[in-house]
Amino acid sequence: MGMCPHGGWERVKRRSWVRAMSPFGYRVLDVRTHGLNPRYGLELTSEEEFISYRVLFLILGVILLCGASSLSKSIVLYYSCAMPIGIILAILVAQACTCCHVLSHSFF
Repeated sequence: MGMCPHGGWERVKRRSWVRAMSPFGYRVLDVRTHGLNPRYGLELTSEEEFISYRVLFLILGVILLCGASSLSKSIVLYYSCAMPIGIILAILVAQACTCCHVLSHSFF
């Protein structure tokens, strides 16, 4: 018996079925041949697609990894990235505390 649920089956249209599947997902390709004549064969092909932006992100990641030591010592990077993130988080925490304080007074 197949592993595909009853509502998960897809019909073949025009004698072929083409579907893109993620290489990171867990998928099972289950083929049901209801009433297939044994004289005819079943052909299954798969093709891996080259995606260029993954190579770009790999190169960017290697460059950042190589420059991590000097970037972590940079004061310019600290003040341009870490400080705005800290300020935004402080504002969000203050808003959350104010909201919780208002809500606690409205219930009691």
